[in-house]
Amino acid sequence: MIKEKLLDLGIKLNRYYGNEKTTCPQCSHGRSNKHDLCLSVTIDSNGAVYNCHNCGFKGALTERTEIKRMTYKKPTYKQESIGEQGLQWLLKRGITPATIEKLQITTPTRYMPQSKAEKRVIAFPFIKDNKVVNVKYRSFDKEFTQEADCEKILYNLDSIQGAETVIWVEGEMDVLSLVEAGFDAVVSVPDGAPNQRVDRDSKKFEFIDNCADSIVPVQIHVLAFDNDKNGRILTEEIAQRVGKERCFLVDWEEFKDANEVLVAKGVDYLKSRISCMTPYP
Repeated sequence: MIKEKLLDLGIKLNRYYGNEKTTCPQCSHGRSNKHDLCLSVTIDSNGAVYNCHNCGFKGALTERTEIKRMTYKKPTYKQESIGEQGLQWLLKRGITPATIEKLQITTPTRYMPQSKAEKRVIAFPFIKDNKVVNVKYRSFDKEFTQEADCEKILYNLDSIQGAETVIWVEGEMDVLSLVEAGFDAVVSVPDGAPNQRVDRDSKKFEFIDNCADSIVPVQIHVLAFDNDKNGRILTEEIAQRVGKERCFLVDWEEFKDANEVLVAKGVDYLKSRISCMTPYP
């Protein structure tokens, strides 16, 4: 595995894909500026290359970081016309039929474990390479569930193929809101924000590895998570994994998230908040 091979060489990174600079295990300890990030490392689908711009320590490793290949269940998902209840519920939140159709939203009946009852729900399909690999369900009274044993990926993942800039949000409704405002490359984490920092290899973020081929080429990551404690924790976790030097932040001001902005202020104001993004400190 690439991670272990790099660690064997003394090369320690914050993330094990994409580009990063770090200290050199060969020369940094003997330099006056021991914290100078003189070693450049690039990890892609072909492996890893590293090069120290101070002492010339360099090399290449084959095999990309090996992700444990799981056997996932494939959900059955049938796109149908959205029901009147679901349509009215989404319209009240600023989401129009065009966006509903684009994101393939439906309103099936689903057993919800929280209330232990069958309910009409909003279904959000998680699509990877044009195939539904998971489905998340939200009841109208805000209960959530997902298909069991399916692959965890970013919601709206296929939208970022070939994109240089991607907007990250915390929930599916925020994705719909930004799509409504004309943004195409928008994704949401699948399980919301953690309430505390987690280990680097936590399964909470396994979706990052599952989506690495789509994430790595992105040049700018706009982090527009919820305006609360958990949202700030999620901002730190994602920035650490995709590279803080590539991240920009969105300030929702007095609002919690993108959908709340859309409902309260409309599309133009939502666009203005994204345009006012600032570089990660």
